[in-house]
Parts: sequence; structure tokens; C-alpha cells
Amino acid sequence: MNKKNTEIPLKLNSIELVMIQNALNEVCNGISFSDEEFHARLGYDRLHYLKLLERIANHNQSED
Repeated sequence: MNKKNTEIPLKLNSIELVMIQNALNEVCNGISFSDEEFHARLGYDRLHYLKLLERIANHNQSED
């Protein structure tokens, strides 16, 4: 996995974006992992995923 922090253009339709939002929500809030296990399984801290979830949720709200 490339961990270089560069932006990548990506086109998603609104349904796909909601799908990603729902999956992130389940991973961040639905499944019970310790923070250490979360990082070991997903490669980044929970906070990074929560921030991404917040960005997607804010984007979805602004589109309504």
C-alpha cells in the first residue's frame, strides 16, 4: 500500500459515497476493536478514519 499523502482524483456517484460512509461508520463505531487492534488491522489509527468519515458526512450533507 502506498502511504504517500497525495490527493487522487476519484469520481463516485452519491450512492457509492453513502456506501463508503456507511462502511466507515460501521468500522469506526460498530465493531469493537481496541485502538491497537484497529491500527494493526486497518493500517491507520481510528482517528484518521473518523476524520475521513466526518469529511464524507459533511460532503453528503452539503449535497442535500
